[in-house]
Amino acid sequence: MIFDNYLSQDYFNSIVEEIYNIPWYFGPAVDDDEILCDPLDAYHFVHPIYDRYVQTPTYDLFRDFFKKLNMQTLYSAKINLTQRTDRIIKHGFHTDMELGGLTAIFYLNTNNGYTEFENGDRIESVANRLIIFDQNLKHTGTTTTDTEKRVVLNVNYRTA
Repeated sequence: MIFDNYLSQDYFNSIVEEIYNIPWYFGPAVDDDEILCDPLDAYHFVHPIYDRYVQTPTYDLFRDFFKKLNMQTLYSAKINLTQRTDRIIKHGFHTDMELGGLTAIFYLNTNNGYTEFENGDRIESVANRLIIFDQNLKHTGTTTTDTEKRVVLNVNYRTA
């Protein structure tokens, strides 16, 4: 499912203003056995929001977003940031979790990067766009070539 203009413009803008002032952590974009690209390109920066019943202060910024998803159980939430590259780099097909729930990807900026599914379907990175799909669908993210960064919120949850 794809939802464009998912949040009100004011709420969306308030999120974007804050996310560039938070700490970022360097880490692998995907596990070693899933990498499609040169291992030197298989990284991104991450800001954790929620994982295993631990929430960071950034959780409050997304509280209304989480309510709008009608979640019963939140498994994890994080923001991923990939830097611009000279060519689009796909990191690797993977599933985020195997708990039988949903994955939501919320795009925080517009760029020529995308989310691609194993079947070849692509979802372009458009600011304030949300996609929701079954957790068992393999997907990959990419870098961008037309902006300095690609930023997405990644949420794994269950509705009922």
